[in-house]
Amino acid sequence: LKGALKQAVERVAEPDPEPVVKVAKIDPPAPAPAAGPARLKPVAVFFEGGDPIEKEYLRWTVFDAKPDAEDNYAKVASWSSTTPPNFKLAAGDYIVRVSLGSASAEATVKVGTGSEQRPVLNLNAGIYRPALTYKEGGEAVTEYRRWTVYEAQADIEGNHRKVTGWSSTDAPRFILHAGAYKIYASVDKAQVNSTVEISAGEIVKATLNLDAGVLKPTMTYREGGEAVTEYRRWSLYSEETDIDGKRKNVANWSSTTAPRFVLPAGRYLMIAQLDRSTAQTEVEIVAGGATMPTVNLDAGVLSPQPLVSSGGALSKAYLRWSVSRT
Repeated sequence: LKGALKQAVERVAEPDPEPVVKVAKIDPPAPAPAAGPARLKPVAVFFEGGDPIEKEYLRWTVFDAKPDAEDNYAKVASWSSTTPPNFKLAAGDYIVRVSLGSASAEATVKVGTGSEQRPVLNLNAGIYRPALTYKEGGEAVTEYRRWTVYEAQADIEGNHRKVTGWSSTDAPRFILHAGAYKIYASVDKAQVNSTVEISAGEIVKATLNLDAGVLKPTMTYREGGEAVTEYRRWSLYSEETDIDGKRKNVANWSSTTAPRFVLPAGRYLMIAQLDRSTAQTEVEIVAGGATMPTVNLDAGVLSPQPLVSSGGALSKAYLRWSVSRT
């Protein structure tokens, strides 16, 4: 019994072993991803609520909205393309400007870090596509022509501000802010002007009549002779005279090439000159027609040859010649 008790006491006296606690390994949290740059994806429309303009060559410019000490705005980025712009910018305030033809618009935009802004800029503009004819109902003129667009509203001094111009053989296409404009078109010496009203989001097509024709004169040395091709001068004068009895010089041409004038319909005095020979005639220009007169100089060529002696060799000395009519 004593032995059993002692053994039991010893068992009680022995401490139980410490429990083993397993601690799971925990990785530190991953750092939050850094915020990316702000995205600015502006779009342009012709009118409020209109669809975004596509397939047009738009020019975009982004400026810092805060001016410098000299009140200038620093240019931050630009984009010129038919594809939509996509600017990557630091957070901040910016001025966004877009232009198409003669129309433009701008807006102030605030972008935050990692944000994406899609501002809509309204050009408030329309399209003007004019054509020219030589006569009412005639075919469109395709030769080189000049177009100039002015504001219809004059300033305090009566001047109209020039908006844009176009000089080409191609058909003109103007993109203008909504409003009224004065249009001037010319081909050579013929000119016409008109007034047009542009509405936002609309296409205006107009035909302007020059009321003009073409003059293609030739000159000969004698009646029925071949056309002269050497260097010659042409001058055209108005039919009317001023208070002093003088005619207004309308056009001139000096060349070895054949002359071609585009003139308003009417009558003109034409003077042809070749060296010391001149001739003149009255011509009439018909709208939409071609006038091709022939001017006879009734002249010839004098080519004297100086000889050292009768029947001798040609003289090579420096000589002066004078010719007088008898």
